[in-house]
Amino acid sequence: GLGDVYKRQDNHMDVEQLLDLFIASGCTYSFDDYIKGTYKNVSIEIQELSLKKSTGRYCWPFFHGIIMAVDFKKDFNGKIVFYSDKEIYIRCTNAGLEQIFTEDIEFNKIFNVHSNSQIEARYILSPVFMETLKSITKNNPNYKINGEFKNRKLYIVISTTKNWFEIPFFKPANNPLVYYHPVNDLKNLLSIIDNIVPKTF
Repeated sequence: GLGDVYKRQDNHMDVEQLLDLFIASGCTYSFDDYIKGTYKNVSIEIQELSLKKSTGRYCWPFFHGIIMAVDFKKDFNGKIVFYSDKEIYIRCTNAGLEQIFTEDIEFNKIFNVHSNSQIEARYILSPVFMETLKSITKNNPNYKINGEFKNRKLYIVISTTKNWFEIPFFKPANNPLVYYHPVNDLKNLLSIIDNIVPKTF
């Protein structure tokens, strides 16, 4: 229950943050790997977790993947949501947000964008930011990348069945290839910050 979650607050992302995301409303949580630190002078949190939803006696897996919270210390006038996983973000279509079509036709084919501030959405979703998201999607076809700009933060939500940041247990620790996937996973996430912090904020 949430009581147990709050007792371990410094070992995972704050539950209040999760409750404020479209994806997490009405879900129960199962936390896994957690990373917190500073990169490019911004505070970041990376949380691997699973979400489940229930109706009466039935409970089913709803989401597994990564949520990265990036604190830009910049207020946003509205909410901006972009998503490629329609199943987990279907709620935003009923939240008073207008669908936005960017000038990037390829981006529009991959991502749906909803916002209550069209001008701000077009400013924040800069060409370099959209190119970064497209590149990660193309290089990782098993990822469904989603995101929200709200409350001074960018949340990147990646749904995938993979187990993140895991090192093969039965392989020699002195083999550099053992660390390739965990390092590459982190590199992909940080590349989003690399391409929007200097140019957008």
